[in-house]
Parts: sequence; C-alpha cells; structure tokens
Amino acid sequence: VIHGLKTIFPIPLGQAASWNPAVLSEAARIAALEAASAGINWTFEPMVDISRDPRWGRIAETLGEDPYLCKTLAVAMLGGFQGNDLAKPGSIAACAKHFAVHSGPEALRHEFNAISNPKDLRETYLPAFKKCVDAGVETVMCAYNRTNDEACCGSNLLLQDILLDEWNFQGHIVS
Repeated sequence: VIHGLKTIFPIPLGQAASWNPAVLSEAARIAALEAASAGINWTFEPMVDISRDPRWGRIAETLGEDPYLCKTLAVAMLGGFQGNDLAKPGSIAACAKHFAVHSGPEALRHEFNAISNPKDLRETYLPAFKKCVDAGVETVMCAYNRTNDEACCGSNLLLQDILLDEWNFQGHIVS
C-alpha cells in the first residue's frame, strides 16, 4: 500500500510535488479503506527518508528533500491511514520508515554507512520521524544501513536514546 491498493495514485515523490497535505491525506484514506476491505491492516508507509542524492535507488518512494515538507506530508498521510482510532473500520496501522538516515548522501541502496553529524541528524533526518511519533504512528521501521558506523537496527543512540527515551515512542519497532 505504498501509493494505493486498488486505486493507484502517483508515487510519493509525485504526490509531494503538490505541496498539498489534504491531497496526500485523502489518497492515504482511500488506500486504507481499500486495504482494510481486503484484510490488510498495516502499511509500510509513509517513507520519510530525506532524498538528497538523485542516484539513490529509492528516491521515488520519498516525499523529497525538504524536511519541513516531509514532516508535514507524513503527518497528513498518517491521518489518512490510521484515522483517529485504529479500532475503527477502514483504519490501518502506518509505519514511518527508515529510521534513520537511510537516505544519507550515498549512492548505494542499502549497504552503505551514512555519516551524519549531530546537527544534520537533528535538523534534517529526524524531524519527520519525530512528527510521526508525536502524531501517534503505530510502527517505526529501522533503516537497513549503518549510520556513523553503527547498524541502525542495533543503534543504541537511535532506538534507545532518541526513539524510546527522548521521544517516548509507545508503538512497535520493525527491524
């Protein structure tokens, strides 16, 4: 359910070009209704990786290069997928991915080591994830790569210090 299920919408990068949160929320709502009617209760969306290098193989799945736009559109998508109550018919769990710096300034797809200084991490790569956590995202998926020489799915800094302790994330972590 990346950009629709039965009804197919433009790729996330194309939807982001609208700069219209209501459009992305409505597309996510339609996708959630269609997914739920087919027995699907979870989507691995929104992808909130910041795309900085056009050679990166997953740029089409992103919401672009602007951290403000990305966090604004991601929250709109969450509202469409999850609604205000996951127990209600037609609502499905969303997953903010890939935590974090999966889209670092590297040309490789998954196996790279993204180097990010603390300022860049906090100002570029984490804001959309923070907004998703604040908005009640049900799940967060770890990135496949390493960040600053540490595997993201085993990063004490990212998972324990930031996601769980600092942000008090109460959902599920997907690795």
